[in-house]
Amino acid sequence: MKKVNLKDLRPSTTISSPLLPTGFIERVQVFKKVLAEVEKTTLEETILNFQRDQHPEKELEIWEDIASAYEGYIMSHPNLSPDKKRNVFSSFLAKTVGMEIPITN
Repeated sequence: MKKVNLKDLRPSTTISSPLLPTGFIERVQVFKKVLAEVEKTTLEETILNFQRDQHPEKELEIWEDIASAYEGYIMSHPNLSPDKKRNVFSSFLAKTVGMEIPITN
């Protein structure tokens, strides 16, 4: 397995899924609204990223799961600072790629 420095990674310019399914953008808008405090990618950038993805529906489901978990955690911990909210988001995002970032108190 070849190791690659993260700063050397560049997004693909290939559009794998130019046409997203009906209702897809609305679903993206919903998860982006939930994550608005912690995920700052524009709607346009997010849609382009999904169009680059070979399996945009699967990727969207992952983002919906992250948003759901984040929303549930934030609702049960209503007084979190912005830094703590970013930590919670980072923790949930990391889990999607098999990493562990502990949620700090």
